[in-house]
Amino acid sequence: IFFRENLPLLYAHFQREDVSSDQFYIDWVLTLFSRALPLDVAARIWDSYLLFGEVFAIKAGLGILRVFAPVLCTMEFEEILRLLQRLPSDKPNFATLLFDAVRDIRVSPQRLTAMVSDDADGEHIRANINGCAHM
Repeated sequence: IFFRENLPLLYAHFQREDVSSDQFYIDWVLTLFSRALPLDVAARIWDSYLLFGEVFAIKAGLGILRVFAPVLCTMEFEEILRLLQRLPSDKPNFATLLFDAVRDIRVSPQRLTAMVSDDADGEHIRANINGCAHM
């Protein structure tokens, strides 16, 4: 829902291309973005995650998508997944662009909490946010 609200054009493009956020976001969260991003940028995300909590993982993911949205909107399924699995690190001022984008993403912690509590004890949403399935 936060993807659709914050990046509606990219969301619609992903729908047309049959790209699901599960195809890239779970890996991002499981590795706290360290596989997809340069280590210095991932470390800044880790710091922010520890400071602001799980809502920051959502904002970071959406921020990455916002930075790459212009190119992602021109790609097809396989190209999209290839790019999102290993993001280009040669983008000038990438860290600045990313954290500016993250700052502009709107994800209400209260709304996230409400979504978790409405989701059969929050197990599905919490599992996706925390990057591990509850059994």
